[in-house]
Amino acid sequence: MKISGVVNEITNLTAFLGSVIDFADATKINLANASATSFRPARQMRVHLASALPTSGGFFPGISLKDDVGNDGLFRFDFNEALLTQNFGVLGTPASSPPRFYFLVYKQIQEITIPNPLGGPGQTIPIFQPVYRSDSFRLNDLEDENDFSLFFVGLNDSGLVDVPSITQADVDTQIAGISLTGLSSLSGRIRDRHVRVTGRGTSGARLSFNVGLRPSTLSSLNSLLRHKIEDYELDVPFPANLCVDYGSIERLVRDNVRDLARDINTTIQSNLTDSIPDVIPGFDEQVFFTTNSTVTCADVDFPVVSQSVVDITGLGPFTLVVREIRLDLFIGFPRRIEA
Repeated sequence: MKISGVVNEITNLTAFLGSVIDFADATKINLANASATSFRPARQMRVHLASALPTSGGFFPGISLKDDVGNDGLFRFDFNEALLTQNFGVLGTPASSPPRFYFLVYKQIQEITIPNPLGGPGQTIPIFQPVYRSDSFRLNDLEDENDFSLFFVGLNDSGLVDVPSITQADVDTQIAGISLTGLSSLSGRIRDRHVRVTGRGTSGARLSFNVGLRPSTLSSLNSLLRHKIEDYELDVPFPANLCVDYGSIERLVRDNVRDLARDINTTIQSNLTDSIPDVIPGFDEQVFFTTNSTVTCADVDFPVVSQSVVDITGLGPFTLVVREIRLDLFIGFPRRIEA
């Protein structure tokens, strides 16, 4: 089986959309009509044909074929379909349910060189960011030979909408929805690279942990961010600690944080969809984008948005730093991979 194609970077989103939209049906897109002046072949990309298993890998997919793209945007995968399907089946996919795959595209943004401690040439390592994910598909839904055009554009460069952010007020609202038995207070502050959560109990118990947020490269297009609980600590003083099930509490915390991360993903997706402007009379832009495009997070930033000095009696002046969470998002076309 052969799967090949080209990765393109959109340079003029307005012209691109004007050439691919079916004005009679917002659910359709015709990429073959894309204006030649609205995009260019992408350079220094890495394309993965990845397994859509929900636990496959981390930043890079753990189970995939990959191809590094040069300056022409071209990629190609040649493989034995039966052998590939069989290998994925061994990893837990029932024979009655053929494995699903998806395209995952990264853009190289820089290179770093690690010095050789022995004095020889150092090791050069490319640094990538994810810029496109397709919806998942089955190989047996494709032809023996397939050629696809994949398109992406950074939301900051699109001129379409403002990039949605997660404010401290958003985090306060989300944290307020978490209920943990035995805690009288729970708060979360956006710090550099994570959200710091702290809580106190009536018995003097103290809970603290960090929620790290990173771009999601999973096949689930509803997931823009992945979370990880770090530096988890629960301190319960004597004698209350004699009857505390630490394992159950930690599981409850992790369940609540999972729900919190899901709510954050949903909020970002909803805010992004709601902010799409209505520019074409009688045409539903929101339906078009939700049906035909994908959104991928390339990076997560935690910038300072305000600072104020608070004078605390007995402790002196204290600088209160307020941050927000900003995502570097990319829009991609197409959403569905079809023969």
